[in-house]
Amino acid sequence: MSDVEQIKKYLDSIGPANKTRMLTESFTESTLREDDAAMIADELSEIKEQIKQLTYEAMELVPRDAGAHGRAKSYWFPQILQALDDESEYMGSSMHSMQDTIEELEAEGAPYDQDDDHDYHNRLDDEQYGDE
Repeated sequence: MSDVEQIKKYLDSIGPANKTRMLTESFTESTLREDDAAMIADELSEIKEQIKQLTYEAMELVPRDAGAHGRAKSYWFPQILQALDDESEYMGSSMHSMQDTIEELEAEGAPYDQDDDHDYHNRLDDEQYGDE
């Protein structure tokens, strides 16, 4: 059994709350090991599919003959699906979907630098307010 398989088996045995805590602690370190990135990407993929399934289930609960159904189908339903990935039938997309994050982790398995997030937001502020 590989190290990744052993870690997955251990995480499955400790329960969801502890599993989430342990996975998020990996992000606080300055560097993600390749195995950590792969494990986190796998877990995010599973969560993404669960969210998608629950979103469809929630939509099924809204009565089709109610005005709320049309509004739900036009607003919160596509927004949730588009935030997950680009596989929905709706026009438009998320600027950075959950699938984008998964693919980034799979590709990099690399350093996570919180300064990158800070720099990115500063660039957005500069562009928005015309500073260069």
